[in-house]
Amino acid sequence: MSRIYIKRNHQLGQQKCQELAEKITDKLIAQIGGSKTIRGNSIQYRHISGSKGELVSGEDTLTVEVKLSLLARSFAPSIEAEINEACDKYLD
Repeated sequence: MSRIYIKRNHQLGQQKCQELAEKITDKLIAQIGGSKTIRGNSIQYRHISGSKGELVSGEDTLTVEVKLSLLARSFAPSIEAEINEACDKYLD
């Protein structure tokens, strides 16, 4: 499995960061499907392809870890770029 790991600082506070992480996950689900599970400040995402991810909202950081299935590996650069673009747009 290919792995994408991104950790970004922010000044939103944990609650606003959590809300943002939920919006990002909901957009992903709307675009390509999948499901999410929320546990405290962690959102776990799963896709039928076997890919999965976790977004963890902290008081001053957002951590995103994505494990891509064999079928999705070729999309790793574009997926990482989209995550960074969303972080640039909403966290800075």
